[in-house]
Amino acid sequence: CGVLEDVTARRIKRIVINLPPATGKSTLIEVIWPAWQWIRDRAHSWMFCSYDVSMLNREAARLIRLLNSAWFVERWGRVLESGSPAVTKFDTLAGGLRFNTTFRGKATGWHSRTQVFDDPIKARDANGNALVSMSAITEAIEGISQTFMSRIAGDPDQFARVINMQR
Repeated sequence: CGVLEDVTARRIKRIVINLPPATGKSTLIEVIWPAWQWIRDRAHSWMFCSYDVSMLNREAARLIRLLNSAWFVERWGRVLESGSPAVTKFDTLAGGLRFNTTFRGKATGWHSRTQVFDDPIKARDANGNALVSMSAITEAIEGISQTFMSRIAGDPDQFARVINMQR
C-alpha cells in the first residue's frame, strides 16, 4: 500500500511488483487502489492491460460494485453514474476513466495517467519452452515500450506505470 501511495504521489513513476499467487495483489492494485485514488481525484484515468482481459474485467466488475455500494457512496459520494457500466471501459462522473485491454487488443485512441500491466506474460509461457518464453517476453516489452508508451494522458511527468506479476 505504501508503494502504491508513492506511485499516486508520483514519488515512484515506474515499478514492477512481484508477489506470490493468491496474495490479493490484483484486488489491491485493480480494485482498492483505483477506488482510493478516485476518492481524491475523480478525473484520474487508468489503463489496465494483461494477456487475459477476462481477468481485468473480473476486477473491474468488483471495482464497479465497490464504487456503487451503499457503504462507499455514503462515505465518499457517487463516483459512477447509476446503473451498470461496461466492465471493459467506464467513466467517472468527473471525466475519469478505466479502460481494459490486452497486448494484442485495442489501445489506439485511449490515454491514461496511470497504466497497470497485470501479468503481462502467461505463467505457462514464462515457465515453458525457452523460445515461447522469449517470444512472450519480447511481445510484452515491445507492447509496453512502443504501443503503450504513446498512450499517456496529459503531462508526461505526471504519468506512472505499474507492472504487477507473480513471477
